[in-house]
Amino acid sequence: MATIQEKLTNVKASMSMSLNNYDEVIDCWFDAIISNKNLLLISDPGEGKTMFYNEFLKHVDEIVSKEKFGFYALFHSHFKPEDELGPMDIQQFNQGKYTRCIDNYVADKRCIFAMMDELPRAGSVKTINMTLFNERIVKIGNQIVNSNIISFIAGVNSEMKNPDDDAINRRFLLRRVLPTITETEVIDFLKSKGTRQKAKDNPATATISIKDLAQAKAETKLIANTEATKEAYEAAQHVIQLLLKEKIKVSRRTLDWWMDVAACATWFDGRTRIDTQDLNCGKDILWLFIEEQKAVNKIINEVVNTELDAFYRKLENIKLLASPVMNEEESDLKKIRPIADGIKKQKEEFSKMSVSKRNESEFKRVGKEIEKIHRELVTKCTAIFQGNA
Repeated sequence: MATIQEKLTNVKASMSMSLNNYDEVIDCWFDAIISNKNLLLISDPGEGKTMFYNEFLKHVDEIVSKEKFGFYALFHSHFKPEDELGPMDIQQFNQGKYTRCIDNYVADKRCIFAMMDELPRAGSVKTINMTLFNERIVKIGNQIVNSNIISFIAGVNSEMKNPDDDAINRRFLLRRVLPTITETEVIDFLKSKGTRQKAKDNPATATISIKDLAQAKAETKLIANTEATKEAYEAAQHVIQLLLKEKIKVSRRTLDWWMDVAACATWFDGRTRIDTQDLNCGKDILWLFIEEQKAVNKIINEVVNTELDAFYRKLENIKLLASPVMNEEESDLKKIRPIADGIKKQKEEFSKMSVSKRNESEFKRVGKEIEKIHRELVTKCTAIFQGNA
């Protein structure tokens, strides 16, 4: 029988088949689900925010069924509270009671996931959602309704810099800037629509249930409450100190939530204590505005994720070696040969580097970039050789 980790890993792999180049976003979303946090997706219109959410719903067949569902709201200037909470119950109103028909709306007990698209346009329901995002409760008249939503995912076309949006912005602990979708990737996505069925041939491992998520949450909570390794604790403290020097504020609560999400990486790897490598999720947590993201990534790579830092250093070395040929500054074949040999050696060294599960997708991405540089270099060398022949 498949373990919970294996089932969730299979669901992530199945999603990855349909969503090319979204591996890190998928990891981030599952971290949010298991730790009961919210995820903010930032991208230009048409880059796949809604597609990502809908694709996820297809992979949770045991959850999203007649008994449970995922809610979707697209905010706009004419959006009204009843569009999210349901219409007023006229029969109850005639009896002097103010309540709503909440079936199939966000306050419905069967609703366990929700996507709030175009969040900055929430307008009249902004205050309602601030409480819902944080405390998972909705006030309808004099009645307080507890929500069963596990995680919210919100979509915005640009980061929310308006001071009025600050309170809502901070209710989304994890945030991701979606990768730009190229024309080739759109074609690949359309071609791959049938491949997901292969992963779903075994429904026991291709979908997840509420019970699975509850067990995963309980197990990660135990890890989060266990004292982290000394190295992990010191690394986290050092990251915070460096961020403060960059004038990036991190609250005590954010640090605690960072550890909650780090526990998810620990759990997926089958370990029982948070280690330094698990703190890499801070790249999705420790920045509020996009201009802070670069500094956060740099600090975490240097302090926390030495493995990723080694990947990037190898890539930069290869770019530096190739630049004289790529920029057409060097055309002497006798001088180009040592350059080509050096890049070939660097490429072989990269292929032999150790890589953890968490960094596999980034390792593949960097590998593809190195392969692209190598191919372009070969093309340039061939052109130079033919020109000298």
